[in-house]
Amino acid sequence: MTASETLSVSQAAKQAGVSPSSIRRWIDSGAIKHSTSREGWRLVAIQDLMAYLAQNGPETHRSVRGASAREVSSPSMVPPSDALKIALDALDRERKINDELRLQIRSLEQERTQHIAEMRALLTGKNEGLLSVKKWFGKTS
Repeated sequence: MTASETLSVSQAAKQAGVSPSSIRRWIDSGAIKHSTSREGWRLVAIQDLMAYLAQNGPETHRSVRGASAREVSSPSMVPPSDALKIALDALDRERKINDELRLQIRSLEQERTQHIAEMRALLTGKNEGLLSVKKWFGKTS
């Protein structure tokens, strides 16, 4: 399970329209599978959360203890199908951002390699590198 396929407890709660304590209760009861990050945080797979929400209906999406009937069937809750779409859209955006960052890093690494080669050429006395190094420092004549 990759980090982009999991949600923290608070992210899962936001997607499900419940409190983080509800997510923790579902995890503790074994209703939702989870993994643990290196730091010890509980992580919920998006697919597991969506499957649980789809299977258990809106009556389990809110803590019933002390809640009125109006609160339990609150229309402000995100329906599971919409929550899945929101989560998948967020994953798609994250993947696109990661791809853009990888391209930028690759470009910077290529520039760095070129600059190192130019500096080596200057330090070893090869004149062909001198002009590009001067240009790099903005000292062309």
